Amino acid sequence: VDAKGVEKADGALKDLEKSAKSATRQTKKLTAAEKQAAKATQKLAKDTANLKRTVAGLASTYLGMAAAAKAVAIASDFGEAAATVKAITQATDKASTAYIELEAQARKLGATTRFSATQAAEAQVALLRSGLAANEVLEASAHVLNLATVAQIDLARAAEITAITLKQFGLDASQAERVADVFSVTSNTAATTVEQLAEGMKFAAPVASKFGLTLEDTTSALAVLSNSGLQASLAGTGLKGVIAALANPTGKAAVTLQQLAQSAGLTADAFDINKRPLEEIFVNFKKAEAGGKDMLNIFGLLKAPAALTLSNAADEIGEFGETLEDVTGSAQDAADTINDALKGDILSLVSALEELVLTVNETVGPSLRDLIQFMTEVARVLSATDEEAERFSTAANLAATALKAMAAAGAIFVAVKIVT
Repeated sequence: VDAKGVEKADGALKDLEKSAKSATRQTKKLTAAEKQAAKATQKLAKDTANLKRTVAGLASTYLGMAAAAKAVAIASDFGEAAATVKAITQATDKASTAYIELEAQARKLGATTRFSATQAAEAQVALLRSGLAANEVLEASAHVLNLATVAQIDLARAAEITAITLKQFGLDASQAERVADVFSVTSNTAATTVEQLAEGMKFAAPVASKFGLTLEDTTSALAVLSNSGLQASLAGTGLKGVIAALANPTGKAAVTLQQLAQSAGLTADAFDINKRPLEEIFVNFKKAEAGGKDMLNIFGLLKAPAALTLSNAADEIGEFGETLEDVTGSAQDAADTINDALKGDILSLVSALEELVLTVNETVGPSLRDLIQFMTEVARVLSATDEEAERFSTAANLAATALKAMAAAGAIFVAVKIVT
């Protein structure tokens, strides 16, 4: 091997050594980078865990605050409803203690039904304001709950409907179950809702009851009208107009009625609402084959559609009336069926939990009220003049002074920070 060959080999060897050293340096750098990445990953995992704990803590705090706020709202809402009941029962008798029994009933209904104690108390308010005495409210409340459940309406609205219907037909509170049962069955078997039926009653019941029609009689007629498309106020005004026209027919109406009676071989009072049931009168119209012209002569343009509907469905009035004669317990049965579902379970759970809140509030409520009243007094001192502040307690003035001092100190601290 010549000298040049040796020189080349030596150079190649040196290059190889340089490459090896460079590879070693790169390996060390890579190892260092891996260690740094591992440390960063560990730090990230630690920071993530800390963040999770922080978020969980904040969430827990928020949920706790939200739960506390909800509990205070439940207690305050029921307190106001119960206080309203007390105010109404003592409006004419300052010594009355009826509100105590009513509050106990509201609490019991809240603990055992899908409705809260606050909703039960609001229903009591509606019943009381409709003219029912406290003892009548105690008797009617449970049936109002059934009606509200069946009709899927607000409890206070169900109470209003019940109380008004009792008054319309001169019934006492012991008949509240009857009202709930009749409305429940009718809304489930005719083309009308409880709200529509109540709207119809608003117009028809005052007149119908004066001519001896019972709750069931009037409801049957409204149901028949509803099945033919005359619902709510249309049914109510139609029935009212028909009864009024039959009560004192004159002129053309009286002549037409006489002619119909004679043609069908009926007695002279066959169409007299003062002497005959509504159902029988319209059966007689059907026997006499009264036509559209006859109905227009008797009832006029506006009332004739209702009269023709009742005449054409005369047999249905009686059949529906028979259905309503034996419906005792129907509202309770329907309500039980509706409640026997997941939603009913959930609503019952919520009501039971609200009763738990009210039970706890019996212990902490007075202290909470004292605290809130004191805070209110302090706030009023802060916004009052020096002379006005003298009207408030010494404690409230001292607290207000302390707050002012803290605010002043805080302002000085901020100012110093800004300057420095």
